[in-house]
Amino acid sequence: SLIMINVLIDMFFMIDLYLRCYEFTFPANTQYEKSQMAVDFISCFALLDVMSYRLSGMKHFRYLCLLRISRIPSFCDEVSQNLNFRGIRISLAINLLCKQGLFYLMTNHWVACVWFIIHRYLERSEKFTWATTDCPFGGDVGDYKCLAKYDPVIGEHNICNLGSMVECYVRSFHFALTTLSTVGYGDISPVTEIETIWENCVVLTGACFMAGLIGAFGAYLSENDSLGMNAFRLKIQSLKNYMSYRNIPDYIQNEIFFSHHFRWQKSQGLDEHETLQILPEPLQHDISYEVKRRVLHLVPIFKPLPLIVQKRICHALIPQVYPKDSIIYSVGDIGHEILFIVSGVVTVTLPSDLSELDTSGKSNAALNKEKFEAIGKILSAGNHLGESCLNSNSGVRQETVISKTTVELYALSKDDLNGICRFMGSDKEKEFKESFLRRNGNIWHFFDDLPGMVGPDKSDNEEQDLLHFPWSDSAQSFNGSRRPTNAVRRRRLSQARRRS
Repeated sequence: SLIMINVLIDMFFMIDLYLRCYEFTFPANTQYEKSQMAVDFISCFALLDVMSYRLSGMKHFRYLCLLRISRIPSFCDEVSQNLNFRGIRISLAINLLCKQGLFYLMTNHWVACVWFIIHRYLERSEKFTWATTDCPFGGDVGDYKCLAKYDPVIGEHNICNLGSMVECYVRSFHFALTTLSTVGYGDISPVTEIETIWENCVVLTGACFMAGLIGAFGAYLSENDSLGMNAFRLKIQSLKNYMSYRNIPDYIQNEIFFSHHFRWQKSQGLDEHETLQILPEPLQHDISYEVKRRVLHLVPIFKPLPLIVQKRICHALIPQVYPKDSIIYSVGDIGHEILFIVSGVVTVTLPSDLSELDTSGKSNAALNKEKFEAIGKILSAGNHLGESCLNSNSGVRQETVISKTTVELYALSKDDLNGICRFMGSDKEKEFKESFLRRNGNIWHFFDDLPGMVGPDKSDNEEQDLLHFPWSDSAQSFNGSRRPTNAVRRRRLSQARRRS
């Protein structure tokens, strides 16, 4: 069975070598051919040892497998990269710790094997060796309960006096482990001069390994302190001390802590903005699109946009989160962002006193009331808020929004939206902005001319209405249905008013 395992391992490396050279040709192979290909090629000759084990001249080809030891660090790096590609994040500190642990176990195995080589080949005629004096089951030296027994008749000791070689190997491995770890229980000790020399070499090697393991553990702990949960806790504690010193109200502190905990769960301490800044802008757009495209799927207005426009929108979106029963914004607050709900439920309250509104808000108060009569005052995923900033220079909010559950939002600033719209052309820019003011989620709520903006012609002719439908070249709307006529719109609006 061991021979078959060796054959399978060698065949695996031979197939890997063939695929790297002839099937999978990519730039990384150039570095492989320069540094590692020769090692893999020579080590494949170890298969000759298994195929022709009867020939004495070829029985040492198996030692060529030891050349693959130099490939272990690169193997660990490749495994880490493959795991990262599959969503399993392996940090550099953990990778270093795994390498050190693997080399440590392998070194223990080799040291244990060398102890047996010394016992079997170099000290076969010695009466007292580390093996003949090791009696794990009690008894005197030279007894049958010892690891090996000396036979004075033939003048040699046997290899293993226990039930199997596995038990003898375990004792040898125990001897190597206690020595390399610098513990040294003393139950097994060198006896002869050559054993003492080898023991000193093992002790020096163990000291080096212990230093390497301590360094790897130090790197792992340092990484946790700087990027892991410990760093996050220190940041929260510093923030808590500052807010206590400034006497910030408790409800504001709770919202701040909630936001930090939410962002930590999403990014695990990684500053996404800082990470993206060092990348080329097209790559930044691609990454932002992959991370935030679920927002586009929830908001019907974004679905028919060209892909490049969707990527720019995703790159400009800024995540926000609010706990239950928190005020997202109030009437009279200043805000120049449109907020898109990704998860959670919010309620909208319109002001009874218009004195807190600016001139634009006062003139649009009736239209704002009609809008929420049509779409309702309870909004959820797919709806948006704060679109009135598109018609206001001051950015004064015209309603109060309160979260009824934990709410995740994405904010798109007015300036970013204007920058994105510059690439559309004036006509489609106007139509795109109008869609924010005419539609919320899957509901159309405004059908007349917008204040200060040129709207579609007021006509019951459906084909004429479709000419003004944003980003549509056919008689299909965002969700695949035809846009309703003005008569149908007015009937739906009256029904919504009666329901409210």
